[in-house]
This record gives sequence, structure tokens and C-alpha cells, in this order.
Amino acid sequence: MYEFARAEDEIAIGQIQGMIFALVIIGVVLVLLFRDWRLAVATIVTNSLPILLSFGTMGILNWPLDAGTVVVGNLAIGIAIDETLHLTNGLRGVELDDSFERHLLEALDVSVPPILYTTIVITNRIRFLGISEFSFTRDLGLLTSGVMVLCLAADLLLLPAMVLLVKSVRAPSMMGPVRPRRTSG
Repeated sequence: MYEFARAEDEIAIGQIQGMIFALVIIGVVLVLLFRDWRLAVATIVTNSLPILLSFGTMGILNWPLDAGTVVVGNLAIGIAIDETLHLTNGLRGVELDDSFERHLLEALDVSVPPILYTTIVITNRIRFLGISEFSFTRDLGLLTSGVMVLCLAADLLLLPAMVLLVKSVRAPSMMGPVRPRRTSG
């Protein structure tokens, strides 16, 4: 039992290190793809938050990390980053001007249906693992499907706000220095 527990600990540590390494590599690729490190950070934060939330909830509920549950982070980041790329790519063209809301809705209208369908299909297929009597498989299925739903929620709710934040921080520097108005009297 000691060796089995030690092996599971090694697997957990390896998976966590692998996930961190994957996030760094994905971040570098996103910087090269978007040519904007702030947009890459917004995308990574949007994908990391649901995974951190899931593992934090597991810790609060004393749900042990084992070889099955620790794999979820790497599975989820791989699937979620693909979905987030589609949405980020659509949102990065949205400009902060008078028609911002129209551009945002157009970008969401094009990007959301494929993301939604992909998440529904993947979540429903993986969820079936949750009926297994083998705890490794059951936990993997339930946790992965839950994390995928959280990743979709983050993509739909958090990512547009993060992209807006990135664009609003960048916008004033493009317009030049802001000079205060003089008031008469």
C-alpha cells in the first residue's frame, strides 16, 4: 500500500508539473499567435480559473487526488484551450468604438455555437464514465464533465470581459496622452 500511495503521489506531482509546463507553452504559442501578451494572459487565466476552482473545491470537500482525478486538469486544459481560441480569435477583432456592442454580439454569434456544441458532446460522452463502479473511472468522468461545463461558463462570461479589459487598457496608449480640459472661470 505504501508503494501504491507513493506512486499515486508521483503521478499527481508529475501531472501538476505537466499542466504548468503546458500552460507556459500554450502561453508562448498564444503570444506568437495573437501578437499581444495581454490577450494571451487573458486566455490562459480564463482556462486556468475553472481548473483551479475545481481542485480547490476538491480540497475543501476532502476529495483525494489520485491518478484519475489529477489527470483532469491536463484533459480539460487541452480541450478548453481549443474552444477558447475560437472565441478569443473572434473577440480580438472587436474594437472599442460606438459599435462595440454590435461587434461583440457578432463575434459571439459566430463563435459560441461551435463551442457550445463541442462542450455538449464532449461533456455528455465523458459523463457516462460517471456510472462506472470503478472509482478511478467514475471520478475521472464526473470531474472532467464538470470542469468542461465550468470552462464553457468561463469562456462565455469571463473571456469577453477579460478581452474588453485588455482592449480598454491598451486603448488610451494608442490615442496618445490624455490632457485635462481647461475650465473657464
